[in-house]
Amino acid sequence: MEATNKTLAELIKKMRKEQGVTQSELAEAVYSDVSSICRWEHGENITWNKFFEIARVLGYTVDVEVSGGTEL
Repeated sequence: MEATNKTLAELIKKMRKEQGVTQSELAEAVYSDVSSICRWEHGENITWNKFFEIARVLGYTVDVEVSGGTEL
């Protein structure tokens, strides 16, 4: 798994759990399915657009520096 995908996966899971949201609830909120949420939380097939959508739905803002650093 690529380092960026692993980082995104860890952040998705952390944000979801901090908000007390189940994978099923998150899937419904982002018009997806539980298997996709599971894959994304394992770093598979996650895109930046989907990451930003998940963060927004869970009430987080994401600042991405041009240099590639991500701050949450």
